[in-house]
Amino acid sequence: MSGYVYAGFPSSAGVIIGVILLILLFKWLRKFAVQDSELSKPLTAGQEPILSEAKNTPSDQLLPHEWGLYVAAPYAVMNEWAYNEYNPGKDDGGLSAGWGINDRWDLVYQLFWLLTQGHTNDFYQLRDQILESKEEDIQSLKNDILLSELTEHDKNERLWQIDMMSTNRMNIQNVKYLIWDLCRFNKLCLEGCQQGYITQQEAQTWSLMSASMLRRIYDGWEDMWKNFIAARWFWASGDQDWVSSHQAFTDVIQTILNAEDTLATEENWIMDLPPLDLTSFSRTVAGLGLMKNDVPMTLSEIEETISQRITLKHLNS
Repeated sequence: MSGYVYAGFPSSAGVIIGVILLILLFKWLRKFAVQDSELSKPLTAGQEPILSEAKNTPSDQLLPHEWGLYVAAPYAVMNEWAYNEYNPGKDDGGLSAGWGINDRWDLVYQLFWLLTQGHTNDFYQLRDQILESKEEDIQSLKNDILLSELTEHDKNERLWQIDMMSTNRMNIQNVKYLIWDLCRFNKLCLEGCQQGYITQQEAQTWSLMSASMLRRIYDGWEDMWKNFIAARWFWASGDQDWVSSHQAFTDVIQTILNAEDTLATEENWIMDLPPLDLTSFSRTVAGLGLMKNDVPMTLSEIEETISQRITLKHLNS
């Protein structure tokens, strides 16, 4: 996570150093996708999503305190559990293998990264760079990548994204990328609860933090998930391991939207929700011992960092 160092806990200097080294290593792992594993096993090409007859039958109503968890309903369906299934599932949804999450603090660190940085910043920066560049500037950017010490995989990924952004494929320049990070944030809240890393109340309260911003920049469930699909496509960068499940995600979202008893209604989109509460998550993040500029972050600094992402009137778009 650029700008932040997970210092760990003061009980042991060795533990602190070890945690720092692990975080720095984790940060540079192949493809930011390490922080984006969506399913315990990605679908193969042509494989249909399996809808659980029991767990995916929606309840009669969407409860206000579970609104944030419903944002990640497509992930829940793909993983064959309900958006509000708090009990352990048949697996951890990829928390360990895909995200490196094995305890409460791993989870909180990833949640803080998604909430305050994620891929949204990178996508907007690339878009703005492309829009402000001439054709020769874009070619120069590509040449720099080709001459860099990146792996061939990472080079191909970045070149692909530059091509897609410069040609505005899939109208990617006009996508509102934020849902890519916030949907995964809410997905991790539920799965972290299922694994016992956070409480049910924490999962509900933390996932609700995204509601205000999501309802300001998207027009409804369909608009929000449409932008999610577009941003996910851009992130996947042609990687067949993830592209293979792209149509499955699209189909699942359409199934959710078109179901006769869907909870993705206008009434539920605009329903009255509990007031925004940053305290619970901010205090938990403070337990990570995050450092910024070699100085421990205070609680107020953590809250301000979170507020910059989820309470601004306008997102860069």
